[in-house]
Amino acid sequence: MKMVTRDFLLGMVLGACSLAVQTSYAVTGVSSECAIGVAGKFAIKEYKNKMVSVCPADGGGDCLYTVTYGKTFVDSRIHLNSDHLNDYVIKDFSTGYGNDDVAHFMLFAQCRDGNFVQVVDDFFTTVKPDAMDRMTGWLKLRVTRDCYSESIGDTQERSYTIVFDPKRKKYGPPDSNPKLTHYCSDAELALPADSASTPE
Repeated sequence: MKMVTRDFLLGMVLGACSLAVQTSYAVTGVSSECAIGVAGKFAIKEYKNKMVSVCPADGGGDCLYTVTYGKTFVDSRIHLNSDHLNDYVIKDFSTGYGNDDVAHFMLFAQCRDGNFVQVVDDFFTTVKPDAMDRMTGWLKLRVTRDCYSESIGDTQERSYTIVFDPKRKKYGPPDSNPKLTHYCSDAELALPADSASTPE
């Protein structure tokens, strides 16, 4: 009985340590950005029909994503890390992208002062939560890009995973491949498309 109790307590301690490490990674991931006052942070305000404004928190500079333009929307609210604060997945339609079926996605992690730091600025078709990365304490994200292929005269979907890079304090390129930094590039079009989305 003593052995069982000791093993149980040891398991509880190890589990708590593991959770503490994950939380520490998550907090330190953007702690320096969150600790610098309002400079470099963003203030996000929601309106009806999921419209939002995303403006510099210090009030300086131009507010490029404002409800006045009516082209920036909340895609989802998720927990990007283990700090229990609500984060934003925002989709912007300010410009067109030709035949590529993508949109401008911006992801923002919330600081404890209520402002946000940007951790993703990229172009995707969809962004969905995946599993928590135990090494960083940040959520892995499953993303897709529907890129136009001249050879078939239609778009083709490709799926990737993006993960948080603690050194850069942002999410990295799809599948951690620098060649996929720019959306629908020749390097991306050379990759196999998802079989389910490829026309017969």
